[in-house]
Amino acid sequence: MKIFRSLPRLILLLVATVLANQNTFSQIQFIENKGQWDSRVKFMTETGSGEFFLEQNGFTVSQHNAQDLDNVKERRHKEAMGIALQPGEGTRIRSHAYRVEFLNGQNAQIVPDKPIPGISNYFIGNDPSKWVSNCKTYQGITYKNVYPGIDVRYYTDGGDDLQYDFIVYPGADVNNIAMKYTGAGKLAIKNKELLVSTSLDNNKELSPYTYQINNNQREQLDCKYEVKDSVVRFKVKNYDPSKVLIIDPTEIFFSFSGSTADNWGFTATYGPDGSFYGGGIVFDNGFPVSTGAYDENFNGNWDIGIIKLTPDGKQRVYATYVGGGNADQPHSLVVDPQGNLVIAGRSSSADYPTYPASVPKVIGPGGGWDIIVTKLNSTGTALVGSMRIGGSQDDGVNIKDETGTPGGGSLKRNYGDDARSEV
Repeated sequence: MKIFRSLPRLILLLVATVLANQNTFSQIQFIENKGQWDSRVKFMTETGSGEFFLEQNGFTVSQHNAQDLDNVKERRHKEAMGIALQPGEGTRIRSHAYRVEFLNGQNAQIVPDKPIPGISNYFIGNDPSKWVSNCKTYQGITYKNVYPGIDVRYYTDGGDDLQYDFIVYPGADVNNIAMKYTGAGKLAIKNKELLVSTSLDNNKELSPYTYQINNNQREQLDCKYEVKDSVVRFKVKNYDPSKVLIIDPTEIFFSFSGSTADNWGFTATYGPDGSFYGGGIVFDNGFPVSTGAYDENFNGNWDIGIIKLTPDGKQRVYATYVGGGNADQPHSLVVDPQGNLVIAGRSSSADYPTYPASVPKVIGPGGGWDIIVTKLNSTGTALVGSMRIGGSQDDGVNIKDETGTPGGGSLKRNYGDDARSEV
Protein backbone atom coordinates (compact mmCIF):
# COMPACT_ATOMS: atom_id res chain seq x y z
CA MET A 1 0.00 0.00 0.00
CA LYS A 2 1.29 3.48 -0.87
CA ILE A 3 1.97 5.29 2.40
CA PHE A 4 3.58 8.37 0.81
CA ARG A 5 2.65 9.46 -2.69
CA SER A 6 6.35 9.34 -3.53
CA LEU A 7 7.04 6.08 -1.69
CA PRO A 8 8.40 4.01 -4.65
CA ARG A 9 10.99 6.71 -5.48
CA LEU A 10 11.67 7.15 -1.77
CA ILE A 11 12.38 3.44 -1.28
CA LEU A 12 14.76 3.33 -4.25
CA LEU A 13 16.61 6.33 -2.89
CA LEU A 14 16.85 4.72 0.53
CA VAL A 15 17.99 1.39 -0.87
CA ALA A 16 20.84 3.20 -2.58
CA THR A 17 21.71 4.84 0.73
CA VAL A 18 21.44 1.57 2.66
CA LEU A 19 23.70 -0.24 0.21
CA ALA A 20 26.23 2.57 0.24
CA ASN A 21 26.38 2.70 4.03
CA GLN A 22 25.61 -0.88 5.09
CA ASN A 23 27.55 -1.99 8.18
CA THR A 24 28.90 1.54 8.72
CA PHE A 25 27.25 1.66 12.16
CA SER A 26 26.37 -1.12 14.57
CA GLN A 27 23.68 0.76 16.48
CA ILE A 28 20.46 2.55 15.62
CA GLN A 29 20.88 6.27 14.96
CA PHE A 30 18.32 8.91 14.08
CA ILE A 31 19.31 11.15 11.14
CA GLU A 32 17.55 14.48 10.68
CA ASN A 33 15.68 15.14 7.43
CA LYS A 34 16.88 18.24 5.58
CA GLY A 35 15.12 17.44 2.31
CA GLN A 36 16.65 14.10 1.37
CA TRP A 37 13.34 12.33 2.19
CA ASP A 38 9.65 13.08 2.01
CA SER A 39 8.82 16.35 3.78
CA ARG A 40 6.64 14.58 6.36
CA VAL A 41 9.70 12.71 7.69
CA LYS A 42 11.44 14.35 10.67
CA PHE A 43 14.08 11.68 11.39
CA MET A 44 15.01 8.30 9.92
CA THR A 45 16.88 5.29 11.23
CA GLU A 46 17.83 2.04 9.54
CA THR A 47 16.53 -1.13 11.19
CA GLY A 48 17.98 -4.32 9.72
CA SER A 49 16.73 -4.56 6.13
CA GLY A 50 14.38 -1.61 6.43
CA GLU A 51 13.86 1.90 7.71
CA PHE A 52 11.91 3.61 10.47
CA PHE A 53 10.62 7.12 9.71
CA LEU A 54 9.58 9.47 12.50
CA GLU A 55 6.85 11.90 11.46
CA GLN A 56 5.03 14.68 13.29
CA ASN A 57 2.21 12.50 14.60
CA GLY A 58 3.41 8.92 14.22
CA PHE A 59 5.89 6.81 12.32
CA THR A 60 6.22 4.69 9.17
CA VAL A 61 7.90 1.30 9.03
CA SER A 62 9.41 0.36 5.66
CA GLN A 63 10.90 -3.10 5.18
CA HIS A 64 12.58 -4.78 2.25
CA ASN A 65 13.22 -8.40 1.38
CA ALA A 66 16.74 -9.10 2.67
CA GLN A 67 17.56 -11.56 -0.14
CA ASP A 68 16.53 -9.01 -2.76
CA LEU A 69 18.91 -6.47 -1.22
CA ASP A 70 21.72 -9.03 -1.33
CA ASN A 71 20.92 -9.70 -4.99
CA VAL A 72 21.17 -5.96 -5.78
CA LYS A 73 24.57 -5.82 -4.09
CA GLU A 74 25.71 -8.86 -6.05
CA ARG A 75 24.53 -7.27 -9.31
CA ARG A 76 26.49 -4.10 -8.56
CA HIS A 77 29.56 -6.20 -7.76
CA LYS A 78 29.28 -8.13 -11.04
CA GLU A 79 28.76 -4.92 -13.01
CA ALA A 80 31.92 -3.44 -11.48
CA MET A 81 33.87 -6.63 -12.28
CA GLY A 82 32.51 -6.91 -15.82
CA ILE A 83 30.81 -10.25 -15.07
CA ALA A 84 27.89 -11.23 -17.32
CA LEU A 85 24.42 -10.92 -15.76
CA GLN A 86 21.33 -13.02 -16.21
CA PRO A 87 18.24 -11.19 -17.56
CA GLY A 88 16.56 -9.35 -14.69
CA GLU A 89 19.20 -10.44 -12.18
CA GLY A 90 19.25 -8.22 -9.08
CA THR A 91 16.63 -5.78 -10.38
CA ARG A 92 13.69 -6.55 -8.07
CA ILE A 93 13.28 -5.35 -4.48
CA ARG A 94 10.11 -6.45 -2.72
CA SER A 95 9.08 -3.96 -0.05
CA HIS A 96 6.23 -3.20 2.30
CA ALA A 97 5.44 -0.09 4.33
CA TYR A 98 2.84 0.67 6.96
CA ARG A 99 2.12 3.76 9.02
CA VAL A 100 1.26 4.16 12.71
CA GLU A 101 -0.63 7.32 13.63
CA PHE A 102 -1.15 8.63 17.15
CA LEU A 103 -4.90 8.91 16.79
CA ASN A 104 -6.28 12.25 18.03
CA GLY A 105 -2.77 13.27 19.05
CA GLN A 106 -1.67 16.89 19.23
CA ASN A 107 1.22 18.78 17.64
CA ALA A 108 4.11 17.45 19.73
CA GLN A 109 7.38 19.26 20.37
CA ILE A 110 10.22 17.16 18.94
CA VAL A 111 13.43 17.18 21.02
CA PRO A 112 16.50 15.21 19.84
CA ASP A 113 19.21 14.28 22.34
CA LYS A 114 22.55 12.48 22.66
CA PRO A 115 24.07 13.86 19.44
CA ILE A 116 26.61 11.64 17.73
CA PRO A 117 29.83 13.21 16.40
CA GLY A 118 29.95 13.50 12.64
CA ILE A 119 27.40 14.31 9.95
CA SER A 120 25.64 12.57 7.06
CA ASN A 121 25.66 13.90 3.49
CA TYR A 122 23.36 12.86 0.64
CA PHE A 123 24.86 13.62 -2.76
CA ILE A 124 22.55 11.35 -4.75
CA GLY A 125 21.78 11.90 -8.42
CA ASN A 126 23.06 14.50 -10.87
CA ASP A 127 20.98 17.47 -9.67
CA PRO A 128 22.97 19.48 -7.07
CA SER A 129 19.80 21.30 -6.00
CA LYS A 130 18.59 18.02 -4.49
CA TRP A 131 21.82 17.33 -2.59
CA VAL A 132 21.78 17.86 1.17
CA SER A 133 24.62 17.93 3.68
CA ASN A 134 25.47 18.40 7.36
CA CYS A 135 22.58 16.22 8.58
CA LYS A 136 22.97 15.70 12.32
CA THR A 137 22.52 12.33 14.01
CA TYR A 138 21.13 11.49 17.46
CA GLN A 139 20.69 8.45 19.69
CA GLY A 140 17.35 9.52 21.11
CA ILE A 141 14.28 11.53 20.07
CA THR A 142 11.50 12.65 22.46
CA TYR A 143 8.07 13.78 21.29
CA LYS A 144 6.71 15.97 24.11
CA ASN A 145 2.96 16.11 24.71
CA VAL A 146 1.84 13.77 21.94
CA TYR A 147 -1.22 13.66 24.17
CA PRO A 148 -1.73 16.04 27.11
CA GLY A 149 0.87 15.04 29.69
CA ILE A 150 2.16 12.08 27.63
CA ASP A 151 5.56 11.92 25.86
CA VAL A 152 6.91 9.32 23.44
CA ARG A 153 10.64 8.62 23.46
CA TYR A 154 12.46 6.69 20.70
CA TYR A 155 15.92 5.38 21.48
CA THR A 156 18.34 2.47 21.27
CA ASP A 157 19.78 0.36 24.05
CA GLY A 158 23.24 0.63 22.45
CA GLY A 159 22.69 -2.31 20.13
CA ASP A 160 20.56 -2.90 17.07
CA ASP A 161 17.16 -2.83 18.77
CA LEU A 162 14.81 0.12 18.32
CA GLN A 163 12.85 0.92 21.45
CA TYR A 164 10.15 3.42 22.28
CA ASP A 165 8.49 4.33 25.58
CA PHE A 166 5.29 6.14 26.44
CA ILE A 167 5.88 8.38 29.46
CA VAL A 168 2.59 9.19 31.20
CA TYR A 169 2.97 12.03 33.69
CA PRO A 170 0.82 12.47 36.82
CA GLY A 171 -2.74 13.43 35.98
CA ALA A 172 -2.55 12.34 32.32
CA ASP A 173 -4.98 9.76 30.97
CA VAL A 174 -3.28 6.61 29.63
CA ASN A 175 -6.49 5.76 27.78
CA ASN A 176 -5.81 8.64 25.38
CA ILE A 177 -3.03 6.61 23.75
CA ALA A 178 -4.35 5.12 20.51
CA MET A 179 -2.17 3.93 17.61
CA LYS A 180 -3.89 3.51 14.25
CA TYR A 181 -2.17 1.12 11.80
CA THR A 182 -2.58 1.84 8.07
CA GLY A 183 -1.12 -0.30 5.32
CA ALA A 184 -0.46 -3.34 7.48
CA GLY A 185 -2.30 -6.62 7.27
CA LYS A 186 -3.94 -8.31 10.22
CA LEU A 187 -3.11 -7.19 13.75
CA ALA A 188 -3.10 -10.00 16.30
CA ILE A 189 -2.07 -10.57 19.91
CA LYS A 190 -0.19 -13.78 20.69
CA ASN A 191 1.56 -14.54 23.97
CA LYS A 192 0.92 -10.90 24.97
CA GLU A 193 2.93 -9.72 21.94
CA LEU A 194 1.55 -7.63 19.08
CA LEU A 195 1.97 -9.26 15.65
CA VAL A 196 1.74 -6.97 12.61
CA SER A 197 1.43 -8.94 9.38
CA THR A 198 2.91 -7.63 6.12
CA SER A 199 3.42 -9.03 2.63
CA LEU A 200 7.00 -9.92 3.61
CA ASP A 201 6.76 -11.23 7.16
CA ASN A 202 5.30 -10.55 10.59
CA ASN A 203 6.68 -7.71 12.67
CA LYS A 204 6.56 -8.22 16.41
CA GLU A 205 6.22 -5.73 19.24
CA LEU A 206 7.06 -7.36 22.55
CA SER A 207 4.80 -7.47 25.56
CA PRO A 208 4.41 -3.92 26.95
CA TYR A 209 6.65 -3.91 30.02
CA THR A 210 5.02 -1.27 32.25
CA TYR A 211 6.13 0.12 35.60
CA GLN A 212 6.08 2.91 38.15
CA ILE A 213 8.75 3.86 40.69
CA ASN A 214 7.74 3.22 44.30
CA ASN A 215 10.23 3.58 47.17
CA ASN A 216 13.07 3.96 44.65
CA GLN A 217 12.24 0.60 43.04
CA ARG A 218 10.45 -0.36 39.86
CA GLU A 219 7.02 -1.84 40.46
CA GLN A 220 5.87 -3.79 37.41
CA LEU A 221 2.22 -3.38 36.44
CA ASP A 222 -0.27 -5.51 34.53
CA CYS A 223 -0.51 -4.08 31.01
CA LYS A 224 -1.70 -5.61 27.76
CA TYR A 225 -2.48 -4.64 24.18
CA GLU A 226 -6.04 -4.15 23.04
CA VAL A 227 -6.82 -4.20 19.29
CA LYS A 228 -10.01 -2.99 17.62
CA ASP A 229 -10.50 -1.80 14.02
CA SER A 230 -6.73 -1.49 13.37
CA VAL A 231 -6.31 0.68 16.48
CA VAL A 232 -4.01 -0.47 19.29
CA ARG A 233 -4.44 0.72 22.87
CA PHE A 234 -2.91 -0.19 26.23
CA LYS A 235 -4.96 -1.56 29.11
CA VAL A 236 -3.14 -0.87 32.40
CA LYS A 237 -4.47 -2.19 35.69
CA ASN A 238 -4.08 -0.74 39.18
CA TYR A 239 -1.66 2.09 38.46
CA ASP A 240 -1.23 5.19 40.60
CA PRO A 241 -2.31 8.26 38.53
CA SER A 242 -0.30 10.52 40.86
CA LYS A 243 3.02 8.98 39.71
CA VAL A 244 4.84 8.73 36.39
CA LEU A 245 3.87 5.63 34.38
CA ILE A 246 6.26 4.09 31.81
CA ILE A 247 5.00 1.79 29.04
CA ASP A 248 7.83 0.05 27.15
CA PRO A 249 6.60 -2.34 24.43
CA THR A 250 10.11 -3.70 23.76
CA GLU A 251 11.39 -4.80 27.18
CA ILE A 252 10.87 -8.51 27.87
CA PHE A 253 11.27 -8.62 31.64
CA PHE A 254 13.03 -7.15 34.64
CA SER A 255 13.92 -9.30 37.64
CA PHE A 256 16.01 -9.56 40.80
CA SER A 257 18.17 -12.54 41.79
CA GLY A 258 16.59 -12.83 45.25
CA SER A 259 19.98 -13.13 46.94
CA THR A 260 20.18 -12.20 50.63
CA ALA A 261 23.97 -11.78 50.26
CA ASP A 262 25.45 -8.74 48.54
CA ASN A 263 25.90 -9.43 44.84
CA TRP A 264 26.97 -7.30 41.89
CA GLY A 265 25.93 -7.99 38.30
CA PHE A 266 28.77 -8.19 35.79
CA THR A 267 27.46 -9.77 32.58
CA ALA A 268 24.45 -11.42 30.94
CA THR A 269 23.43 -13.29 27.83
CA TYR A 270 20.51 -15.26 26.41
CA GLY A 271 19.99 -18.86 25.35
CA PRO A 272 18.64 -20.33 22.09
CA ASP A 273 15.15 -20.55 23.61
CA GLY A 274 15.20 -16.95 24.89
CA SER A 275 16.13 -17.88 28.46
CA PHE A 276 18.20 -15.39 30.47
CA TYR A 277 21.63 -16.01 32.02
CA GLY A 278 23.12 -13.56 34.50
CA GLY A 279 26.61 -13.59 36.01
CA GLY A 280 28.10 -11.56 38.82
CA ILE A 281 29.99 -11.78 42.09
CA VAL A 282 28.50 -12.87 45.45
CA PHE A 283 30.05 -11.98 48.82
CA ASP A 284 28.61 -14.59 51.17
CA ASN A 285 26.15 -17.43 51.63
CA GLY A 286 22.60 -16.47 50.67
CA PHE A 287 22.68 -16.67 46.88
CA PRO A 288 19.51 -18.60 45.82
CA VAL A 289 21.28 -21.72 44.56
CA SER A 290 19.09 -24.52 43.23
CA THR A 291 18.99 -28.05 44.61
CA GLY A 292 21.51 -30.19 42.76
CA ALA A 293 23.43 -27.18 41.44
CA TYR A 294 27.08 -27.63 40.52
CA ASP A 295 28.16 -25.79 43.70
CA GLU A 296 25.63 -24.99 46.43
CA ASN A 297 28.18 -23.53 48.86
CA PHE A 298 30.00 -20.21 49.15
CA ASN A 299 33.77 -20.75 48.86
CA GLY A 300 35.36 -17.56 50.24
CA ASN A 301 36.12 -13.86 49.63
CA TRP A 302 33.75 -13.57 46.68
CA ASP A 303 32.51 -16.17 44.21
CA ILE A 304 31.02 -16.08 40.74
CA GLY A 305 27.22 -16.34 40.95
CA ILE A 306 25.35 -17.68 37.92
CA ILE A 307 21.56 -17.64 37.55
CA LYS A 308 19.35 -18.83 34.68
CA LEU A 309 15.75 -17.61 34.28
CA THR A 310 12.95 -18.75 31.98
CA PRO A 311 12.28 -16.63 28.85
CA ASP A 312 9.53 -14.67 30.63
CA GLY A 313 11.76 -14.08 33.67
CA LYS A 314 9.23 -15.58 36.08
CA GLN A 315 11.03 -18.78 37.11
CA ARG A 316 14.56 -19.67 38.15
CA VAL A 317 15.88 -22.60 36.12
CA TYR A 318 19.05 -22.90 38.17
CA ALA A 319 21.53 -20.88 40.19
CA THR A 320 25.00 -21.86 41.34
CA TYR A 321 28.24 -20.62 42.82
CA VAL A 322 31.47 -21.07 40.85
CA GLY A 323 34.82 -20.31 42.46
CA GLY A 324 37.62 -21.04 44.88
CA GLY A 325 38.79 -19.74 48.24
CA ASN A 326 39.79 -16.25 47.05
CA ALA A 327 38.20 -13.83 44.56
CA ASP A 328 36.61 -14.85 41.26
CA GLN A 329 34.90 -12.73 38.57
CA PRO A 330 32.85 -13.45 35.42
CA HIS A 331 33.32 -10.99 32.58
CA SER A 332 31.51 -12.57 29.63
CA LEU A 333 28.96 -15.31 28.97
CA VAL A 334 27.87 -17.19 25.86
CA VAL A 335 25.49 -20.13 25.42
CA ASP A 336 25.97 -22.87 22.83
CA PRO A 337 23.07 -24.46 20.87
CA GLN A 338 22.76 -27.22 23.50
CA GLY A 339 22.27 -24.71 26.33
CA ASN A 340 25.73 -25.17 27.87
CA LEU A 341 27.05 -21.92 29.36
CA VAL A 342 30.64 -20.75 28.75
CA ILE A 343 32.05 -18.27 31.30
CA ALA A 344 35.14 -16.14 30.69
CA GLY A 345 36.67 -14.21 33.55
CA ARG A 346 39.53 -14.16 36.02
CA SER A 347 40.36 -15.67 39.40
CA SER A 348 42.86 -15.16 42.20
CA SER A 349 41.95 -18.53 43.76
CA ALA A 350 44.72 -21.14 43.68
CA ASP A 351 42.02 -23.78 44.10
CA TYR A 352 39.72 -22.52 41.34
CA PRO A 353 37.92 -25.64 40.01
CA THR A 354 39.39 -27.18 36.87
CA TYR A 355 37.95 -30.09 34.89
CA PRO A 356 38.52 -32.82 33.84
CA ALA A 357 41.21 -34.30 36.06
CA SER A 358 43.70 -34.26 33.20
CA VAL A 359 43.59 -30.45 33.12
CA PRO A 360 46.33 -28.98 35.36
CA LYS A 361 45.38 -26.66 38.20
CA VAL A 362 46.90 -23.82 36.19
CA ILE A 363 48.37 -23.64 32.71
CA GLY A 364 51.51 -21.55 33.19
CA PRO A 365 53.17 -20.55 36.45
CA GLY A 366 50.08 -18.76 37.79
CA GLY A 367 50.02 -15.91 40.27
CA GLY A 368 47.87 -12.95 41.17
CA TRP A 369 44.85 -12.84 38.89
CA ASP A 370 44.65 -15.58 36.27
CA ILE A 371 42.33 -15.97 33.29
CA ILE A 372 39.61 -18.62 33.65
CA VAL A 373 37.33 -20.28 31.08
CA THR A 374 34.59 -22.53 32.46
CA LYS A 375 31.74 -24.39 30.79
CA LEU A 376 28.61 -25.44 32.72
CA ASN A 377 26.21 -28.06 31.41
CA SER A 378 22.68 -27.08 30.36
CA THR A 379 21.15 -27.90 33.76
CA GLY A 380 23.80 -26.10 35.83
CA THR A 381 24.61 -29.30 37.70
CA ALA A 382 28.13 -30.07 36.46
CA LEU A 383 31.17 -28.75 34.67
CA VAL A 384 31.76 -29.70 31.06
CA GLY A 385 35.25 -28.23 31.17
CA SER A 386 37.22 -25.62 33.12
CA MET A 387 40.76 -24.22 33.03
CA ARG A 388 42.88 -21.50 34.61
CA ILE A 389 45.62 -19.83 32.57
CA GLY A 390 48.17 -17.35 33.90
CA GLY A 391 51.67 -16.04 34.25
CA SER A 392 53.39 -15.11 37.47
CA GLN A 393 51.70 -11.68 37.66
CA ASP A 394 48.17 -10.40 37.02
CA ASP A 395 46.44 -11.58 33.85
CA GLY A 396 43.15 -10.38 32.46
CA VAL A 397 44.06 -6.78 33.35
CA ASN A 398 44.21 -4.92 30.07
CA ILE A 399 44.90 -1.30 30.96
CA LYS A 400 47.44 0.66 33.01
CA ASP A 401 47.53 4.22 34.27
CA GLU A 402 50.22 6.79 33.53
CA THR A 403 52.55 5.28 36.15
CA GLY A 404 52.23 1.77 34.73
CA THR A 405 50.00 0.54 37.56
CA PRO A 406 47.28 -1.87 36.34
CA GLY A 407 43.71 -0.78 36.79
CA GLY A 408 44.14 2.98 36.94
CA GLY A 409 42.94 4.03 33.53
CA SER A 410 39.76 4.77 31.63
CA LEU A 411 38.44 1.20 31.49
CA LYS A 412 38.01 1.14 35.25
CA ARG A 413 36.21 4.46 35.22
CA ASN A 414 33.86 3.29 32.48
CA TYR A 415 33.15 -0.24 33.67
CA GLY A 416 33.79 -0.12 37.42
CA ASP A 417 36.60 -2.68 37.36
CA ASP A 418 40.00 -2.97 35.77
CA ALA A 419 39.46 -6.20 33.86
CA ARG A 420 37.41 -7.12 30.81
CA SER A 421 37.38 -10.24 28.70
CA GLU A 422 35.07 -11.63 26.01
CA VAL A 423 34.24 -15.15 24.96
